[in-house]
Amino acid sequence: MDAVAGTQLLEARLLRCSEHLLVWVGLWGDEAAPCVMKMSSAEEDATAKAQLRTEAHVLSLLQHLPGVPRLLHADAATGTLVQERAPGIALQEASVGLPRDVARWARVAVLLGDILDGIHRTGVLHGDVHPDNIMFDPATGQVTLIDFGAAVLQGRLDVGYRHPAQLGHALPYGARNSPAGSGARRTSAPITTRWARCCTTSSAGGRRSSKPIHWPCCMRC
Repeated sequence: MDAVAGTQLLEARLLRCSEHLLVWVGLWGDEAAPCVMKMSSAEEDATAKAQLRTEAHVLSLLQHLPGVPRLLHADAATGTLVQERAPGIALQEASVGLPRDVARWARVAVLLGDILDGIHRTGVLHGDVHPDNIMFDPATGQVTLIDFGAAVLQGRLDVGYRHPAQLGHALPYGARNSPAGSGARRTSAPITTRWARCCTTSSAGGRRSSKPIHWPCCMRC
């Protein structure tokens, strides 16, 4: 079995790499749980480690919510984060390969709206919601929102993490029940659901666009 040195990751496959991060998929630990592992590409990369610390902290706050990957392991010292791998395929892929079943996509939109509402009620902004970060399992109908690498916890920013999208656009958008006096704009559940429905139906229609989908929770509005 292929393994990543110094970790419990087995049957490892490199999914993607960037200037700061390496992303692997494989099986984690004795339970051989399907997982995604993120790690800093360089040991001295403080920016990547700060991002992974923030993502791990956010996921730890969302463990009680359905539709959010479970956090399996986090090591701040080495800059490593392991989370369960969501079943199914990305919504972008599903919208092309599956029949245009209106009832099916309406259920997906409702489930996604419920996930976003729970995340916002916890005080978290995802920051990068788009069809490639929404997993859909055709066999069970399960919907999972993935990749919290750009997420922001309302009222808390890691001092070591600098992200232009977050610092420029995230702060004006507040989660529901955000701390008083923060000056944040509150997001209600009906609005969240409405935007989720809009994105899901747009994706399900098979339309491709080079423009980002502008949701209040994606920090680009």
